[in-house]
Amino acid sequence: MRNLITLFLCSILFSSRLSAQPFHLPSDSIYLIGDNNVGYSVVAKNVTIPTSCSLHSNNFNMSGSNPRLRICYYYGVSTVVCTRTDTFNIGSFLPGEYNLEVLLLAAPNGDCANPTDTDTSQLSFVVQANGLDKINENDIYLSPNPATSKLVCTLSARPQQAHYLVMSVDGKQVINNTAIIQTHFEVDVSQLASGVYYLVLQNDERRMVRRFVKY
Repeated sequence: MRNLITLFLCSILFSSRLSAQPFHLPSDSIYLIGDNNVGYSVVAKNVTIPTSCSLHSNNFNMSGSNPRLRICYYYGVSTVVCTRTDTFNIGSFLPGEYNLEVLLLAAPNGDCANPTDTDTSQLSFVVQANGLDKINENDIYLSPNPATSKLVCTLSARPQQAHYLVMSVDGKQVINNTAIIQTHFEVDVSQLASGVYYLVLQNDERRMVRRFVKY
């Protein structure tokens, strides 16, 4: 009889540990950092988990204006409680309004397909247009001009999905399309003959041209 009572009490304790809330998520613990130049990241701060403190997996799905980040934490039957902060990079976005759903899952033994507890947070944000339409021709700085080997181009903002090329005065393309990935970049003109050339910056919306001289 004593053994049966002991077994019953142990089963109650085991059951209570399994049914306890796997994690605690403060209301202000999910937020967005970064911008479209360096990329956005989601921070999950002060997530309290009664487990061995491990992040099992995460998955980001970009679907129109409603992207979704799914974060799965592993937990087991444990009296250990830990608090962790994780950062998840979700990259850059095209201009527009977005409503990001962040779904947190707590899964026993890492079985993320069958979580025992979930918590959801919504993050709304706006990505402003930052294309060539935001740059005036006076905001394109070329130096040195005239150039001998390297032509340095500095922009007031980084345009999205834009590239540059170099053309000669007779309309021939002498340097092929190259993506613009930052506001400050160098163009190798060392192989060009001396003369006048045009640096062309363009995307699907706009085309801008600046003249320079190669010595």
